[in-house]
Amino acid sequence: MWFWVKFKVVFIGIIIIFILVLFSKLGYSGILEDQVKNFSLPLEKFLWQAGQKLQNFLANFGMGKVKILEQGLNTCRANFKELIFETAKLQDLKEENEALRQALELKLQESFSLILTSISSYDYNPDIIFIDKGLKDGVEKNFPVITAKKELVGQVSKVERHWSEVMLLSHTQSSFVGEVLGKPKAKGIVSGAGGKIIFREVPKEIQLEVGDIIITSSLAHSYPANLLVGQIEKVQRSDQEPFQKATIRSFFEPKDENYIFVISSF
Repeated sequence: MWFWVKFKVVFIGIIIIFILVLFSKLGYSGILEDQVKNFSLPLEKFLWQAGQKLQNFLANFGMGKVKILEQGLNTCRANFKELIFETAKLQDLKEENEALRQALELKLQESFSLILTSISSYDYNPDIIFIDKGLKDGVEKNFPVITAKKELVGQVSKVERHWSEVMLLSHTQSSFVGEVLGKPKAKGIVSGAGGKIIFREVPKEIQLEVGDIIITSSLAHSYPANLLVGQIEKVQRSDQEPFQKATIRSFFEPKDENYIFVISSF
C-alpha cells in the first residue's frame, strides 16, 4: 500500500520536472515564470499587508500599554504623596489636640492666657528654638513659654511678624528665682550655663537632694509661680562656700515636643 503511494508521488514529481525542462528547452520558461508570478503576487501582497497591519497593531498595542502603565504609575505616585501629606496633617492635628487636651486637664486656661504654637526649627545655638507665631498672633518679647504639662520652656527673646525666637532655660542670659517643690524656704537662682541649668545661691543649711523637683518661685517676676523647671541630678557643696549649688535636668525636651504655649498674660 505505502509502496504505491510513494511511487505515485515520485512519478508525479518526475512529470513536473520533465514539463519544466521541456518548457525551458522550448523557450517557454519565461511564460511559465510569468504565470507563476501572476498567481503568487496577489498572495504575496496580501500576506505582506497583513503582516504590516499585525506589526502596527502589536506596536500600537505595546505603546498604548506602556502609556497606560506610565499614567497609572504617575497616578499612584501622586496619590501616595497626597496620602503622606494627609497623614502628616492628621498626625499634626492629633498632636495639637493632645496638647490642648493636656492644657485643659491642668486648667491652664483658667490661670493664663495662652497662644498655641509649634516649634518650627532649631538654631545652631542649642539654647535657642524658633516658633511659628509672632507679632501678628499677639506674641511679645519676654513672654514665658511652657508645655501643655506646665513645664517651663523659656522666654521669648526676639519677635518678628510671623515667627519668634525662644531662649531656653539653659541659655547663659536666662536667670530667675526658683525653689524646691515642697520646701518653700529652699530658694535659689536658676540660671543657664550654656547647655545646662544650675540651681545656685542656695544656703548650705538647706538640704538639697538628687531627685528634688525645682519650680518657679513667686519671686520670679519673669514667670508665673509653680511652673515645673526640672529635677536635681547632682549637688555640689563646699566647706569654704556659704552656698551650695546643683545641676538641674530640664523637664522640657525639644525633641519630645511639637506644640507648646506662649503665656500672653498671668
